Amino acid sequence: MKRNRRSLGALFGAAILMIAAMPAGAVSSAGGTNTWTNYLDHAYVYSSARPEALRARLDAYGRNVGVTLSDYIVERYGDASLELGENEQRRKAIAYLLQYLTSGDSEDIGTAVRSIEELEDELERHENRYWYHYIRAQQALHQGDVESFSDEIFELWVEVISELETPFDTYKSLSLESAATSGFVTTLPYLYENVARIILIRSQTLGIDQSLDALSGLVAMLEDGRVGAFPEIIPAAHSSSEYVSHIVERLQGPESDGGSLTFTLALVAAESAHHEASRLLAEEGFSEATIEATRVSMGAYRKALRHAVTLQGQSAVYVRVLREMGEVYAAGQRLGVDPPVELPFGVAEAIEVYAAMHRDRGLAWQQHGYQELAQETYVNALHAMWQEIQEVSLNAAEFELSRIDEAKPEFASERVNAALGRYGDYLALFDRFATPAGADAVPDSAYFGAYLAQRGTGAAALRMGGDNPNADQIGLAIASFTRAIDLYPFDRHLWGGLAATLERNGREAEYLDIVKPTAQKVSRSSYVDRWVRGHEPRALEIEAYRDAVGNDLAIMYFGFADDKSLEDLQGELAAMRDARSGVEDRIAALSGERETLVAQRTEALRASDPINAELPAVSGAPPGEETGLISEIDRELRSLGSQRDRLDEQLMGRAKALELYEDALVGDGFLEELAAQRDQPVHALVRRLYYEDESESRFGNREFIRSVPRETRDTTPFREGRPAYDRRQP
Repeated sequence: MKRNRRSLGALFGAAILMIAAMPAGAVSSAGGTNTWTNYLDHAYVYSSARPEALRARLDAYGRNVGVTLSDYIVERYGDASLELGENEQRRKAIAYLLQYLTSGDSEDIGTAVRSIEELEDELERHENRYWYHYIRAQQALHQGDVESFSDEIFELWVEVISELETPFDTYKSLSLESAATSGFVTTLPYLYENVARIILIRSQTLGIDQSLDALSGLVAMLEDGRVGAFPEIIPAAHSSSEYVSHIVERLQGPESDGGSLTFTLALVAAESAHHEASRLLAEEGFSEATIEATRVSMGAYRKALRHAVTLQGQSAVYVRVLREMGEVYAAGQRLGVDPPVELPFGVAEAIEVYAAMHRDRGLAWQQHGYQELAQETYVNALHAMWQEIQEVSLNAAEFELSRIDEAKPEFASERVNAALGRYGDYLALFDRFATPAGADAVPDSAYFGAYLAQRGTGAAALRMGGDNPNADQIGLAIASFTRAIDLYPFDRHLWGGLAATLERNGREAEYLDIVKPTAQKVSRSSYVDRWVRGHEPRALEIEAYRDAVGNDLAIMYFGFADDKSLEDLQGELAAMRDARSGVEDRIAALSGERETLVAQRTEALRASDPINAELPAVSGAPPGEETGLISEIDRELRSLGSQRDRLDEQLMGRAKALELYEDALVGDGFLEELAAQRDQPVHALVRRLYYEDESESRFGNREFIRSVPRETRDTTPFREGRPAYDRRQP
């Protein structure tokens, strides 16, 4: 069922508005006057309004009739010894109920209950029965007696609402104009509203957070063609139908707790508090109001978690609370401050919930609260849990790195270690579950997340050493960057970062050997080929990368050309062409010089012997000065010819590699898109590529992954607003 995508805060607020906003005349009987007697007879219209709205309504009506409700109660019902008839006794109970609803005074609700119980012998009338159970239900809520509250609501439903439904259908089929003569039956739409509001809203206002599950079925019945079904009587703007539908949808949906109403109401309340905290965080930063709202929302999530008895409910809480934690870390990074709020939830606990769900994803998944749902829903819940664990881990690590104060180096290592721990937690999760056997429970975006974590680990390792990282820190960075490239090979800047880190360790000669397996996997990939031929999203950029990593010289450009502009590289190619032209000019000049020497030698030979003068000119001649010069020229020409051939080959290769490298530059904006969009289709390609030819890939091998130290696995996540990655400072 599609619903209006309004915020939960707005939805919750709309639900507790009441018909009390209607003009006073709307509750006047036909031909009657606006007296408190008339008003009390129609109290079912507005009795479940929120206290502020009800108070304003009663004050306005009091001004209209010239006497406040409290004064009217004293004047009309102050004498306890006064004998009252049935109608007046009911009105007295309603008057005290309304006063209680605006004041919360226990004496008022006690008087209301005693007054309505005077009619225990007059309950054959539906109106008396309704107010009898409704007022007693209000007192039960006030006292926190949930069992009695449920009993009163069920009695009200069975003895009043159920008995009115058939006559109401008859009334509707005859004429809505007969409201004045059809009696209490016409109130049924309001009774539905009142029951819905007292269960879903009033109970939460009074802090009832237990034993409401028995009413789940009743709430579902209210949503099924009852609340909101009579817009001609109760306009949609004044109905709680949207909120009721939302609650029922949650009760029956994937984020329930086995259909628990208690849990659902607690989680919805926590979401509402979370929404307010997020709004304040965006508008005011870490103001006092934001800190208090965050404290309230975290407390509400703790309450919801206490009520979650299934993994279904626990995962629903963790998905939301981890999201709020990620928002706090992101705000701390944006504002440049340590968040002054307590975050009482941990990623480790969320991981254990995920692990338990992952373990039973086969045949036992239905035992965790998903009895009425498809297995796909269970898998989607696993994916949602993973994604929030991933996001909060990366955000927290990035926050720690952003807070390194260069002026206080004694705290830098503490920040770096904290970041490494965050990255390590995520990578441990990845290595534990992102296997071919269990990959169905891992979302496609997890592999890009692992790339971000590995890249962050390498960056953090180098930062740990300041300007002079030691050999172990450099080795950690090399291992992390290497695996990051294998996880996501389309970040050309990271290839440069790896090369620069190898240079710092005197190992730049190993660069091509390290990246070649990944390059070959990409260039030969059948998945990549099908992606390109199928014109899938980002196919042009991926094709450019695929072609580039199939060329060793382009790979070298990836590694060592990041500190040069494209114009510089093109200038180097032009200089090479100039050098080749210079060689060609030298060859031409030497060839001309040789011809001159040969001619001179021939003429000398003819002049020295008359017999030879009759012979044609020949290139060969007896030894002489010219002969020695010609031999030197021949040797130089041979050398220049070889040099020209090498330059031709180099020019052809360099021009092709530069063209491939230039084409690959087109995809530089790719990272932000993947980081921001969990469902970006390329995530699926990254995942498939990771497992392709795993037996031949040195980095797809599980043993290689386990050999990388746990603290090695991290990298600074690429986020919008960050400067482009500089290979000289990974």
